[in-house]
Amino acid sequence: MESRSVLRNCCGKCLLLPLVVIGFKFDNMPDVEEPLQFAKEIGVRYPLAIATDNLKQRFGGIEGLPTTMLYDRQGILRMKVIGLNTTDEIQSALRPLL
Repeated sequence: MESRSVLRNCCGKCLLLPLVVIGFKFDNMPDVEEPLQFAKEIGVRYPLAIATDNLKQRFGGIEGLPTTMLYDRQGILRMKVIGLNTTDEIQSALRPLL
């Protein structure tokens, strides 16, 4: 499944859960189209931010895209996956954190 579909499927359902989803656009990625319009077209309904080098380091560094990180309610990193995830993988990892 394409990564856009996974994000759309999982994060659409996540909007109903007591959690926060944030998407980052990396400042070193060339834009082939306007980022906010692109996000809207693929169904992104969560906040987006520009990921500066400082912000990337605050999250422990980003070695590849996409990177999925799940933090518990105490702010402890519980899962970090570099590469694509399926909707089921993300939802399975979220369940014990809710």
